[in-house]
Amino acid sequence: MLSSPVFLLGTTIATLLAALFHLLRGTLFREAVLFWFTSVVGFFLGQLLGSVFFASWPMLGQIHIIPAVLLSVVAMFIVRALKLC
Repeated sequence: MLSSPVFLLGTTIATLLAALFHLLRGTLFREAVLFWFTSVVGFFLGQLLGSVFFASWPMLGQIHIIPAVLLSVVAMFIVRALKLC
């Protein structure tokens, strides 16, 4: 399970990704909230997939950073493409 520092670092990275994505693609406040939620969920799903399938890839502490960031960004692009905002 995720320990507190891993959760805090993961949430911080996902928040920064969502803020950057909203800065580049978003216009409304509700989009920012949706991007943040999507980024956090995508990040931790990527972390889970990284721990199962990509154990030898580079890590940042206990976070599998590459699959987590990739899935977070892909999830935000999917939400944007589906026009859920």
